[in-house]
Amino acid sequence: MRAIGSPSTSWVRTFDQFEGECLETASAAAIKDKKFEEALQFGHRAAEILDAQEHEVRMTVQSAMLREIRRLFSSKARPMRSST
Repeated sequence: MRAIGSPSTSWVRTFDQFEGECLETASAAAIKDKKFEEALQFGHRAAEILDAQEHEVRMTVQSAMLREIRRLFSSKARPMRSST
């Protein structure tokens, strides 16, 4: 869409907002799928477009990674029950 002609300033803002929101959604989906590197890349690009703080993206992805590490650790730390 951006390659078609020369859009007005308001359309550029609309395109940027839409692209940023799509990238944020992609980042959230990547986190859900535990694809943390992809989530970080999508999030950084969204932050650039939306003039948001990139450190918030890192904190969100790091929090998701820590939740996953804790989940994995707790599932491994539980003692196995014998079936006898």
